Amino acid sequence: MAELPKPPKGAPNVLLILLDDVGFGQASTFGGPVPTAALDPSITTTSSNASD
Repeated sequence: MAELPKPPKGAPNVLLILLDDVGFGQASTFGGPVPTAALDPSITTTSSNASD
């Protein structure tokens, strides 16, 4: 198996979440009624570190 490429040292961690026309099914992380217990901590941690 080929080795996966590695980011350069000091590269930022980026998580892009694209939601399109989710309507009622919007994740709780973004204000919707669908529980997303695994995603919520990631968003909370990322948001609190955004000003660093």
